Amino acid sequence: RLLALYNLVIMESEDSQKAENEYPEDEEVTFKKKRGKFSRRTQGEIAIGFVVHVIMLFYWVFVHVYDATIVKGLSADARKAAFPTYEEFFGRWRHLTYINMWSCLVYFFLAFFADIIPRSSAKGLFQNVVDFMFASVVFPLALMVQVTFWGLYAIDREGIHPTRLDGILPPLLNHLWHSLVAVAVLIELLLVFHPFPRTLRVASTQFALSIVYTVLIVYLRQTTGKWVYPFLGKIPPPLIPVFFAGGFVLTLVLFFISKGLAYLRWGERITASIKGEVKED
Repeated sequence: RLLALYNLVIMESEDSQKAENEYPEDEEVTFKKKRGKFSRRTQGEIAIGFVVHVIMLFYWVFVHVYDATIVKGLSADARKAAFPTYEEFFGRWRHLTYINMWSCLVYFFLAFFADIIPRSSAKGLFQNVVDFMFASVVFPLALMVQVTFWGLYAIDREGIHPTRLDGILPPLLNHLWHSLVAVAVLIELLLVFHPFPRTLRVASTQFALSIVYTVLIVYLRQTTGKWVYPFLGKIPPPLIPVFFAGGFVLTLVLFFISKGLAYLRWGERITASIKGEVKED
């Protein structure tokens, strides 16, 4: 029995030494580890994340309140000019800008909720949903909205944001929709650590969402005779599928960009998270 106990101690010592060799100590590393498993966040990072989520939740509530106040304050004619499909099927939900506004609000609410609930299986589930949602939907969609809007704005402003809207909608609202969204998710990426899921899971999710949105856009075109985005009417019909496929590729590229930025910020913790070597807080 003593010999068996001695062998057990020796085996545990070798496992511990192996883990230390695989993940050497570094005073600059700001996360803790135990037996090769990295802690998700330090207590200081948890506090920073909570503050970020509170601020961002208030910010997105303000965006929605300001948006609703401006839109409802318009006269019927002005509202019709600014949002031609306002009272039609799917209304403003046809536009990625509006979908992005709600995805950010829902995300930061879930992130805040995950911060405040006690440790439990439910907290772990919420945290996993938040992490996956940020990497696969929130960050790529926010950047896609900003990149595509300002890119198309530079090429054909009348096809994406006609000059007639300048006298109807305040410039601040346009920047809340299409500029500060990227700032918000970049702050989240740089200040709050999120384990990244495997690329196949992200690509599958983005592909499914792209198909759903493409079907919606095409269905509305067939039923109303109008494209949700006027510039689509200027694209030759054979190239329309190419355009939508390019949108999917862009979201995937933006995911890889977010992953690269996260690695520059958080280092080997990102690699460890993909391998499943990150513990719960």
